[in-house]
Amino acid sequence: MIVDKVANVYCIDTMINNEKDAVCCYIINSEKACIVDCGSTSTANEILNAIDELGISRDDVRYIAVTHIHLDHGGGAGRLLRYFKNAKVLVHPKGFKHLINPLKLWNAAKSLLGDIAEIYQAPEPCEESKILAVKDMQTIDLGDCKLMALHTPGHAVHHVSFYLSKHKTLFTGDSAGMQYNGMIVPTTPPPFDFNGSLKSLEKMMELNPKIIAFTHFGFGKSELLKKVYKKIVEWVDIAKEVVSKGGDAMDLQNKILELDSEFRELLNLYKNSRIVKESYMLGFLGLIEYVKGG
Repeated sequence: MIVDKVANVYCIDTMINNEKDAVCCYIINSEKACIVDCGSTSTANEILNAIDELGISRDDVRYIAVTHIHLDHGGGAGRLLRYFKNAKVLVHPKGFKHLINPLKLWNAAKSLLGDIAEIYQAPEPCEESKILAVKDMQTIDLGDCKLMALHTPGHAVHHVSFYLSKHKTLFTGDSAGMQYNGMIVPTTPPPFDFNGSLKSLEKMMELNPKIIAFTHFGFGKSELLKKVYKKIVEWVDIAKEVVSKGGDAMDLQNKILELDSEFRELLNLYKNSRIVKESYMLGFLGLIEYVKGG
């Protein structure tokens, strides 16, 4: 479902688990069309319908840019390659092998997410010849515009953000948190790299983007990069306090509910969302494990 547009970039709500405003993808309607963060296997039809609705020939989809291989961002790549015969998947070199053989990724997802993994559905393999491992600062030609890959570890070691220089739009995946209406929550699942995350945010801020395209959820203002940077530092300090008192991830959530009014509002807004609430809890678990040194 097409929900928003900035220039030639369309925001598509994947409606995962019939949940609105949980996971989106972006379609760059360029000469060589590009999908950024294609969602999961279970939501592939939403992407196909959006491409058709926009009048883009499936043969003109040349790239599927995956910010990282977590199921809600890149799990649907293998399924979509069935329909986009001319497309290649852009991915971090460390994610390359997991697209070819996603079994290890799928088993890890089931172990970490439980039955929520089944909502995403198992990722399908991608042909090796259809995958392009992108280097840091590599430029991809979309015909009438260019997309730059930017390695941004922190949330995951294999994270890549993508920058559409023509419109100063930065696709951050999970490297800059989850936002809704300017309210933001860090994305810090285990194993969380605190220093790497901050360095990646600094790297993205140096680009001076005008628009941030969040996978969770929608277009946001560039100031949100500074805002999530500050909040990550604050939440790590809160996690240290919680751990010093023997607390766990649930204790951390309760403490942040007490101190962070935005998080209180977001948790209430997404109270019926299994997908978003699970992401929040994984983030708290990652912070606790980071503080404990594990």
